[in-house]
Formats: sequence, C-alpha cells, structure tokens
Amino acid sequence: MLQKLYLIYAVSYLFRAYSRWGNGDKQRAVKYFQKAIDIYRARGLSDIADQLLVPFSTLQNEIKDEQENQGQPEVEDEPKAK
Repeated sequence: MLQKLYLIYAVSYLFRAYSRWGNGDKQRAVKYFQKAIDIYRARGLSDIADQLLVPFSTLQNEIKDEQENQGQPEVEDEPKAK
C-alpha cells in the first residue's frame, strides 16, 4: 500500500514537471523532475528513473541555452535587401 502511495507521488511530480515546463517555469520543472526521479530510485525502480533522465536533460539543456543567449541579439537568417 505504501509503495503505491509513493508511486502516486512520483507520478504527481511528473505531471507538475511537464505542466511547469509547458508554462515556461523551467526551474520549477527541474525540481519536480528531480523529486520524481529520487522517489523512483528510492523505491528500487531505477529503470524508470533512468528513462526520466532524457526529458530532464533536455530541460536542463534548454535552460542552459536560454541563459547563454540572454542579452545577445538574434541572428537574422537572410540579410536585408538595400
């Protein structure tokens, strides 16, 4: 019974993570992904936790790219005609 409760918590954290990610709150999404991953690992479900590392890493890369691109002007694809 307690095992199922922890798994419900993990799924809840995943729903929150994807919801926050979709709404642009990527920092909080990372925290929720991490909590879900931690729960799965603590319950001996490392295979599920490992699968969650893919979207987790993608999200972290998005955050890193945004931080690197802040303050830089966008590059135009084609030069403007004179």
